[in-house]
Amino acid sequence: MKSRAVKFAFALLLPCLISLFCYQYHFFIDRAVIGQAETVGASSKDLSSITWQEWLNDSHVTPSYKWRELLEKSHTDPSLTAKEIVEALSKRAKFSLIDHAYLYVILHNLSLSLDDDWITAEMIQIPDAVTQADWMDVSLEAELALYTWHSGQQRMGYILLEDTLKKAEQKNYMFLTPRLLNWLGRMALSENELIQAQKYLLRSIYLSKNYDALLSQSRSYYNLYKMYTYMGQWAEALPHIQQARKLHQQLPEPDANTQQLYWYNESVLYGYLHDIDQAKRAYQQANQYYQFGAKTQRYYLLDLRGSANIALLERDFLTARNLIEQCLILSQGEEFLYNRGRCYYKLASLEVAQENYSAALIAIDKSLTSFQQGSNPHSLLKALKFKATIFELSSDFVSAYSLAKEVYRTENSQLRDKLQDLTHAQESLDLTLQRDKLNKQYQENRQALSRQSMYLTCAKWLGLLAILVVIGMYIRTYLVKRENLLLEHNSSIDQLTGIHNRHYYYQQLNKTDLVDRRVSYHLALFDLDHFKSINDSYGHLVGDEVLKQFALLVQPWINERELFVRWGGEEFLWLIKADEASLARIEQVREVIARTSFVTHKGKLVVTTSIGVSCAATPAELLAHESIFLEADANLYQAKRDGRNQVIWS
Repeated sequence: MKSRAVKFAFALLLPCLISLFCYQYHFFIDRAVIGQAETVGASSKDLSSITWQEWLNDSHVTPSYKWRELLEKSHTDPSLTAKEIVEALSKRAKFSLIDHAYLYVILHNLSLSLDDDWITAEMIQIPDAVTQADWMDVSLEAELALYTWHSGQQRMGYILLEDTLKKAEQKNYMFLTPRLLNWLGRMALSENELIQAQKYLLRSIYLSKNYDALLSQSRSYYNLYKMYTYMGQWAEALPHIQQARKLHQQLPEPDANTQQLYWYNESVLYGYLHDIDQAKRAYQQANQYYQFGAKTQRYYLLDLRGSANIALLERDFLTARNLIEQCLILSQGEEFLYNRGRCYYKLASLEVAQENYSAALIAIDKSLTSFQQGSNPHSLLKALKFKATIFELSSDFVSAYSLAKEVYRTENSQLRDKLQDLTHAQESLDLTLQRDKLNKQYQENRQALSRQSMYLTCAKWLGLLAILVVIGMYIRTYLVKRENLLLEHNSSIDQLTGIHNRHYYYQQLNKTDLVDRRVSYHLALFDLDHFKSINDSYGHLVGDEVLKQFALLVQPWINERELFVRWGGEEFLWLIKADEASLARIEQVREVIARTSFVTHKGKLVVTTSIGVSCAATPAELLAHESIFLEADANLYQAKRDGRNQVIWS
């Protein structure tokens, strides 16, 4: 018995001794490599003597401004940025110091949003010459301030970035300041601090010229344009948007989507200045860049709004109304709240131009709702002022005066909120700095642990007992994979109804594991009639009960190799095989729902549904042509306009 215990203890202790040996072995190897690197570095130019301009000219992978665009996207779209970085890493052999510097900062930003081991592993491989550069800490502090601002703590991000700018100026890191000043100008605009915003942006432009930073110059001029539009000074805004566009055009590979945005805003300004010919010319340029760009839904909406602007200027009201209706249909998602608000604002302008003041009030109220949901205070105030103008045009002077007072109260409320933020700013700043210190320590510990785990791999060469370490790592990998599979499964399930969600639908169209790539399908888009009234009258719990029962009612009708998913809110999508019985099956489902009493804790409810059906298409065609879904969506809205509780198909 005693002999077994000794053997068991020895079996446990031996892998530890082997690991310790490997650690010491690699420690001496690391010291030798570092010593060799230091010798090589001593024979070349010292890092501290390298000017920033030399760094900029030493990029081998991609132009510096392209790195800058990735740097900005690492805050707004970390997942997409991560994919582009993985692609860039395939060219690692060509990386220069400046490439490694940008890569290190971008990886730092990604680590704040994504918990991926490869990010930490790549950060470890960045040369010490970059990570230990004297200006790197200030650069990372600036990125942390931007991360705070993008995370919704805008006032705190503003304060942190102002503090970082002071450090950069004190230590004479002037090459960092154009971008910091540009961002501070943008943040000041969001705080309605227009004079301060102007100071920051003009300084950014001046320093950008010294460092030949075209991208920063272009963006600073664009922010100055926005500042003048906030004040309603259209003539002053025009040269700034033109300068932003021209500077961006000078880049070796100007981004088509950015050019579309700049030309569109120039067209809008000409409209405010009543220069219809120039407005049309600018819109035509914007449309040309739209054809060259990514053609995402966001930029398609921008193109629609530009077309509607021109139609309104030419008083082609029928065309304008058709374009605005398309804009409203396409901007229904939560991510397009601002676009929806702008479309309703244009609809209100159209109704005013035709002296339909009651319809204009309905449209401007919907615009206000969208701006409120999207937390866009500047646009909200602009819409409120336009509503007061509509009251005045319709001779309802009492309502116009009352609304003017509401605008005044809203502006005061925003000012009070800012003062309250300032009152608590110091406490929040202390907490943020403490959190950042702990986060930095955590990252250092995590990197140290990752480095030590690499040493354990040598243990597999030192005998049979070392396999225990490998088995342990294998088990851990298996558990992580299993957890990842579970997370992937959960990400495809709607938590309320228990059926699959929109993510799963696109996943299956890509994989075609469940659906049949050889078969054509219809898209049947369901929308529960008057669902908002159910929520308003009985509460959201009753609404949730209705959604659950609706999903249970439809599921038995779903055949093999078909999909039924919750699309969002009260909308569901059925990917149904296109055959002779498909439309009859959809109609039967609609009848069953209309005949069924939905049992809730507030009593029984009668619920109906409107359904829009697309033409038949294969899974590949559904992925390639968004117009097929838009066709089902348009038919759905036609069903609702025709009285609801019906099926409309092409």
